[in-house]
Amino acid sequence: MRTQYVRSGTSRRGLTAMVLAGGIAVAGALVPATATAATTWSAPVTLATVPGTPSPVLVTAGQASGTAVVAWTGGGQVSASVRTPSAGWSSASAVSPAGQTASSPAVVMRPDGSAVLAWAAQRSADTVIEASVWTAAAGWGTPAVVGGTGMSFTGPVALGAVGSGNVLAAWGQYNSATGAISVASATLIGAGSWSAPAIVATPAGTAIRQVSVAVNSAGAAVVGWIRKYNDLFGDVITRPAGGSFGAPVTIATGPWRPALQQLHSLQVAIDANGRASAAWNNAYANATAQQANGTWAAATVFPMAYASNPALAVDATGTAQMLWAVGGAQASSLPPGGSWATPATAVFPGAKPVFLGIAPNGTSDFAGWYDNATNQITAAVHTTGGWSTPTQVSPPLPAPPWIAAVSTAPVGTGALIAWISGTGNPGTVQVSIGT
Repeated sequence: MRTQYVRSGTSRRGLTAMVLAGGIAVAGALVPATATAATTWSAPVTLATVPGTPSPVLVTAGQASGTAVVAWTGGGQVSASVRTPSAGWSSASAVSPAGQTASSPAVVMRPDGSAVLAWAAQRSADTVIEASVWTAAAGWGTPAVVGGTGMSFTGPVALGAVGSGNVLAAWGQYNSATGAISVASATLIGAGSWSAPAIVATPAGTAIRQVSVAVNSAGAAVVGWIRKYNDLFGDVITRPAGGSFGAPVTIATGPWRPALQQLHSLQVAIDANGRASAAWNNAYANATAQQANGTWAAATVFPMAYASNPALAVDATGTAQMLWAVGGAQASSLPPGGSWATPATAVFPGAKPVFLGIAPNGTSDFAGWYDNATNQITAAVHTTGGWSTPTQVSPPLPAPPWIAAVSTAPVGTGALIAWISGTGNPGTVQVSIGT
């Protein structure tokens, strides 16, 4: 099952610092490249230009029909392009209202082919979570307020869609009047309205830094978040299909200083049987999963410092695949009912992944990243034979590049990889599809 996670800020990582100057990077033509014997990546399509400051955020979603969405922030708004099999990629359009400052977008596809896009919107008096629904017949609908009214800070938000078409949204929020933080959720019921928001956790702390959501087709769900409470803590909370969320459990910690040992990213996933798993990085890469009785196992630690960019997904075999960067790239897997494979396996020799992501599609897993070694957007595919040799998706990016984001999602029988890059301000939003 696909995991979606959103951080409260995105930075250009692993790249040489530079001052943005005037100019637009334009992608050249690219002959489609073959990732494996069965996967071909299309020439990149430029969807839009986007300001390079503040650093834009990018999210993606897709489904087996071939419909897909790429959404991003820029100029204080969330914009999106939608791909349909018959018409290709649409012109980019602003989805969030003007006059607000939108951030932390999240997007998910539903089984009926519609899409739900949510974001945190800073208004004059508060910050709320808003969402819009896209349908092939009507396009993007009028944004609705999902929750957060009256809160001093709300977000980031993450989404997950169940087999019925219901969409779960979860987000962090902060009330300056009380000094309390909380994690809230709401559900979009089919073609109806959002439910009233419900508080699922009120942890001790001063900020929610990241939220991650995963659901399976039956409606079982896991929500994870990172909170600051002097140091950093990673919490998870689970819900069985047809049930309610239980009590949160702290599964990860990291110091506030030194920064390289902080708890930077927490991702969650869930299989068809409702077993949740999680992966994160502090000094090392770590992973855990629920045991047969529903409790969380002690963390499996992969002791190679300093790990970054953990990516986690569960494919149709019920196996969780985990990738992370540490010098090069490392991998581990979690079979159904089993434990994380140790020691980790070195994969993608010579690669230096940044913005590493995994998109499961059927029994295959598609990985996408920016490779700091080759200055290219790169992909690999995991099948029963293991991870393939990495392949070029983009041509070498103009130098010196900045990379704001890379996002990977399943679509059709393959996957898409989208990215924002440039050498000046603005940059470009581009996408390639592997089939």
